[in-house]
Amino acid sequence: MLSGAVIGAVVGLVVALVMLAQRKGSHAQRLKALGQQGPAAARLVLDRQIPPAREIALNKILDQRERMAWLALLGDVPALERELAAHQGKLTGVVQTNAMALLGIAVRSAPEQRAAVAARLDELAARIEAEGGRLLALVKKKTRALAVLAHGMTGVAMPPAEQVVIQELCRELGAVGLLVTWAFGEALQATGQTAQAQAMFAMVRRSTSAFG
Repeated sequence: MLSGAVIGAVVGLVVALVMLAQRKGSHAQRLKALGQQGPAAARLVLDRQIPPAREIALNKILDQRERMAWLALLGDVPALERELAAHQGKLTGVVQTNAMALLGIAVRSAPEQRAAVAARLDELAARIEAEGGRLLALVKKKTRALAVLAHGMTGVAMPPAEQVVIQELCRELGAVGLLVTWAFGEALQATGQTAQAQAMFAMVRRSTSAFG
């Protein structure tokens, strides 16, 4: 007979696979609404599937990061600013969600405004580095990499170590992966790596033309 630990592992795997399939399906529905009916329709689907949240519970971090990325995809900077200002809860949840919101604001900002947004991401990274414990090492690394990415969009060279983390974030599912990939393209272009930048843009455009 299977042991309780094995049964628990199997059940956990099945639940994870079901949740993954649901996330992919929901993202596809939003993309379909955006492509066929436009941003307003996609926003209605987004608000129904992932409503805004003031309290960022640990089990809602992935959803709220995805919401922030979708708001960026839809170009709703006022909503990003409004929602990130309202977020509260555990430090890890607020930082991870707001980091994605700030990256979205940076992507949607004019070039001359991006340095100020990058500075806000610096502050967020510094906060998690100062206040977060050792268990948040990965969160610290990812948040710092997003700050580096935002600075890269202003033409500041991105260290190789942070680029590795950024590329990992590019492979995330849904709008988060699309947003980070587009931002990486902007940063590569700003630092003179035009061919690599165009490759990043092309990857995003296979899913949506929302960023350009």
